[in-house]
Amino acid sequence: MTRCMKRGQERKKRPFPVPTLISITIILLLGFWLRIWHIDAFSFWSDEGLTPLRSGYSVIDILRNVILIQGHVTKDTHPAFFYLTIHFTRQLFGETDFAFRYPSVLFSTLLIALLYRFGKKLASPKLGLVIAFFMAINPLHIWYANEARMYAIYSLLVAAASYLLWRAISITDASGPSIFELIRQRKFPLFYRYLVGYGLLAGLSLYTNYTAVFLIAAQGLIWAWLFWKRGHLRDILLPAILVLAIGLPNVGDTLPRLFSGAEANFFFVPPAIMLQDVFRFFSLGLTFSYGQFTLGLFTALAALLTLFGVLAAKNHSTRIFLLTYLFAVVFGLMAGQLIKPMYQGARHIMVGSPAFVILIGMGLLGVWEWGIGDWRLGIGDRFQNRQHLTLNHWLLGIGYWMLVAGITFTALFGPLHSLYNYYRDPAFAKDDLRGMIQFIERSAGANDAIVYNNAILLPLHEHYRTRSDTAVSASPSYPKWAGFVSVEELTAVSAQVDHIWFITDPPTDNRDFHRVAKGWLDDNLSAIETFHFHARTTALNVVLYRAESPHQDSLPDTAVSLNQSWADNLTVAGIQLFPPTADSNLMLIDLYWQGPFDPNELALKTLRFGIVGPDQREWVVHNRPFLAEPSDIDTTSSQLFRSSYQLALPDGLPPAKYEIVLLGVDENGVSVSNQQVTAAFDLTNPVLAQWDQPLIEFENEIQLSQFELADLSVRPGNNLPLTLFWLLPSENNGTNELIYEIKVIDESGAVLRHDLNKVGPDWLESLPSNTAVRENNSLYIYPEAVPGDYTVQIQLREGEQFLNRQSWNPFQRNSQPQTVAHFTVEPFPLNTEMPAFETAVSAQFSNFITLAGYDLEQTAGQLGLTFYWQTNSQPNNNYLIFIHLVNEAGEIVQQVDQVPVGGLRPTGTWRPNEVLVDAYTMPLPSELESGTYQLRLGFSLPETFDRLPVSLADSPQPDNQLELTTIVIP
Repeated sequence: MTRCMKRGQERKKRPFPVPTLISITIILLLGFWLRIWHIDAFSFWSDEGLTPLRSGYSVIDILRNVILIQGHVTKDTHPAFFYLTIHFTRQLFGETDFAFRYPSVLFSTLLIALLYRFGKKLASPKLGLVIAFFMAINPLHIWYANEARMYAIYSLLVAAASYLLWRAISITDASGPSIFELIRQRKFPLFYRYLVGYGLLAGLSLYTNYTAVFLIAAQGLIWAWLFWKRGHLRDILLPAILVLAIGLPNVGDTLPRLFSGAEANFFFVPPAIMLQDVFRFFSLGLTFSYGQFTLGLFTALAALLTLFGVLAAKNHSTRIFLLTYLFAVVFGLMAGQLIKPMYQGARHIMVGSPAFVILIGMGLLGVWEWGIGDWRLGIGDRFQNRQHLTLNHWLLGIGYWMLVAGITFTALFGPLHSLYNYYRDPAFAKDDLRGMIQFIERSAGANDAIVYNNAILLPLHEHYRTRSDTAVSASPSYPKWAGFVSVEELTAVSAQVDHIWFITDPPTDNRDFHRVAKGWLDDNLSAIETFHFHARTTALNVVLYRAESPHQDSLPDTAVSLNQSWADNLTVAGIQLFPPTADSNLMLIDLYWQGPFDPNELALKTLRFGIVGPDQREWVVHNRPFLAEPSDIDTTSSQLFRSSYQLALPDGLPPAKYEIVLLGVDENGVSVSNQQVTAAFDLTNPVLAQWDQPLIEFENEIQLSQFELADLSVRPGNNLPLTLFWLLPSENNGTNELIYEIKVIDESGAVLRHDLNKVGPDWLESLPSNTAVRENNSLYIYPEAVPGDYTVQIQLREGEQFLNRQSWNPFQRNSQPQTVAHFTVEPFPLNTEMPAFETAVSAQFSNFITLAGYDLEQTAGQLGLTFYWQTNSQPNNNYLIFIHLVNEAGEIVQQVDQVPVGGLRPTGTWRPNEVLVDAYTMPLPSELESGTYQLRLGFSLPETFDRLPVSLADSPQPDNQLELTTIVIP
């Protein structure tokens, strides 16, 4: 038999752990998917903005730890290794948010694999799988795997170094020649290979984050103990020299970080809070609602499982190793706080979290083994030996399993709930600096300036910046303190621009503690509006200022003179419009008021701006306070006072000539003037609206980009507004032949509505190319529509030919209607209580309806009638109500024929025992002669004019109509 055949047989005999391989593969894929999914959903936060900046420097400048902000060279608070890594990976992956964060995903996924190996060597593959799974779903590591920061690679480096230390501890041979003798013999045993590997990885971790010094120092004591066990304590000198040599270039940056003055936004944290954070953040991450009562339960359970893990460790050396790994940095930062504050949250101590996961896994596995062991003692062994099982045995066994299952469920529920919050709950989103910058860039004019109160955000702005025509700066400029510096800077900026977009996030180092910059802007410029953006760590606001004094001697040449007098002797002197620029959706409006006036004494509180299109339809309405901060504004001057407003035009607003209609109202919504201010403007380009994925793409690349219903429910007889966004490519601009059909289908497949409409607003002969254009429309829901669920379908045709929908699947290219929305027709509330009324009647209309009573109000020009109906049984048809005013000759001189309740409630929809209040207004003709008139009432079918029989006190009424009352016309 050949050697190859023997090897083949040996391989066949060797057990191959296929289930374990499949399990770890699934765990790695799960961990990778959780980290890669929506990796760029959140914006970079302020510190992440330094990653694109610093990693773009030369290697020499990265090693120097320098950062250039507003022309000033400063030192970064983190070492160079992470930035060197990104310096090279950005060459492979690019410079998007995804590209900068992807290395963190890879490092965090590698940590899962490493912990499997770690657990396998600590105890068994089973422990490795448990640890790997808990690391795969760990919310804290997933959070930082989605950041372009050093915490993922830092955790991986320290975990790898600690793994090598554990392998060295595990070597059973505690004796041997000294290291110097081995050098002479040119031998390199495994123990010393682990030592060298540890030294390299620990050195790299020190070049990644300064807090590694605490762990290296603590683990250095373990290495000294290992050498002492081998009987060569003096051998520790050589690795100590090696570590010092590796770390020496970083000492110049490490020592100032550890011993210099307090850093921005750092403060003393009680040691008890830091210990609590270990068990809270390491298990639940940063996306758990810490106001929930269950927080204490999850924190206590994490601490308890950690204790179980310590007890489940095989020996004291394992316990000492894991506790050192877990708490070295924590205790180091506690001690360091005696010199300066060093702790600012979980990321500063998360390097020890792999040890926490290991202990949790060991503790949980110990609980499982304890449960199984006690179950065997209570039930399993007795059942196997065919002994009698009492009820107590069964209850004891079930109790063990319920306890184990409860602990396991609770240990899993906390992290999984935190992950659900991370992916699904907007309240846990990170600071939306990207959204803020994109909004400003879209809205700012070419002669606007963007000013940050916090200069540290400037690198982040440069990362997201796409426009070069707007000036971007910070005040106070870095690293100066606010005061005269900010006043001079802002004075110079405001003299050169039209508007200032001021980001209010204050410097964390208190360089503008008294908010000098914003105070100067408030005192000298007029604030138009404040925009709020989601933030968890700060108040992320942008204030838009008009960069000139609000007081004017005369109207600008481009303003429209008005001189309209409103209430309280307030005069609108003029109006000036600033239509949006090509890439913006913000329209600015300046109103000029004749001073002096006291804003606190005015009835005027709110201005209502309506934008009316060529179709005389209001496309958007905005309500703005007359003055945002009247107490801070001087209006006692006799000069003209300018108030400025911005209106966000809706996405896809089509080009047209629009009209601004301005109305002033008081705090109750009542108009303060019988005049409206109107001004026209031309929108030459549609307001930009784009979607990454169109809703439907038809032939010739015609797209229905979006279809929006104003609501998901509607009452019968009401309109359901809808908005469509159409996009046509440049080579197919004509829309005259494009018709879309909308069908409303009920649950049985019957068609409620079938409408035909021209694509786009009526006044557009062709749609602008390559931008989605808004079309406003509505669906009238017939009053007799049956309550239930309805489907909206759409179909596009060019002339008489229906257009196919495009699809990746050629078999799905068809012209059939496409479902685009669903809504519910909700019934009117069933009212069965009869309200009070003036005149009782109790007339019966057939066996369907009772007229309980009515109210009548007569004025010189009209009659006001309100009827109070009650349904005995549901009417079998939709009847019109008729109200006739008849003269003494029996001639009808005025009448009303209408579907009841304002046309909303056909009688066929009236339900048994339902009470309806039905109001009408009957105008009285001016030529009506004085005299006595009869008011008659009844129901008739609109198709045949057949009337419902009516009876009063069981007496049938003539001509199937009820003589209600007599009206006297003086």
